[in-house]
Amino acid sequence: MELTGYDLKLTSQLRYQVRFIANNLLPPPESNRFQKMRTSGCTECRLQKRLTNISKLRHVMANTENTQIVHAGVEHVPSLTPLFDEYRVWCGQPPDPDGAREFLTQRIRNNESEIFLAIINQQLAGFTQLYPLFSSVSMESIWLLNDLYVANDYRQQKIGSLLLETATQFARELGALRLELEADVTNSTAQAMYESRGWKKNTKYFHYTLSLCE
Repeated sequence: MELTGYDLKLTSQLRYQVRFIANNLLPPPESNRFQKMRTSGCTECRLQKRLTNISKLRHVMANTENTQIVHAGVEHVPSLTPLFDEYRVWCGQPPDPDGAREFLTQRIRNNESEIFLAIINQQLAGFTQLYPLFSSVSMESIWLLNDLYVANDYRQQKIGSLLLETATQFARELGALRLELEADVTNSTAQAMYESRGWKKNTKYFHYTLSLCE
């Protein structure tokens, strides 16, 4: 199934901008912090600044001569599913196209992730998926760049870098504190790409996981 590009939808911009302002940028109205901001006029200024960024988000979409970046919606799930399942297999999971389709549909429909697609000549070449998170210490928004994958036929064409830059710009325009990701210790190519674009390896903290599956 072929894909056609379209501009980042204003409804999606508004959805995240309003949610970001309501849940993170502005403290609760009853808090001392909010009252201090209101007294100083900072609340209105900060709110206006973030709402102004709605128009700037239109420039998140990156276009080159042959490549277009598209902000995915539910309508793109059928086209994305084969590549997403290929990515899962590449990560060591058994193929499950039906499960992949349902997973993507739920993430987008429930506003639980943001996915950007790289399209070359109306064919899907790669994608990246981000999940919203929060930092308790800084009390700010962060984004987890959980998935980044480029189809075999389109590698060595800087598609990954283009998707990475799109994700960075998207999070920056929404006022996020930072982006985070994990890289396989054996994937030196990906590590080099991240570090060349300013990403820093965390040498201060250990990362732990706890499996809950028997």
